[in-house]
Amino acid sequence: MKELKLKKIEPNKLSYTELREMLRKGSKTLCSVSGCKEIATDIHHLDGNHSNNEPENLVLVCKIHHNEVHGITQL
Repeated sequence: MKELKLKKIEPNKLSYTELREMLRKGSKTLCSVSGCKEIATDIHHLDGNHSNNEPENLVLVCKIHHNEVHGITQL
């Protein structure tokens, strides 16, 4: 799995459910990847363990970077 170069940001303090709700409501939060100006649409697990939903393991990323880190190619 590719590692993302993240911006220097405060560690996340919101739960997975709170982040999902924020995205569902149309949050205008930017992607956490350094240099990216896209709106975040996905929740990324930093350690790659999708069952570890501790807030400090979660960051918001755009669809492009989330797909890239998981090896999903764009059509």
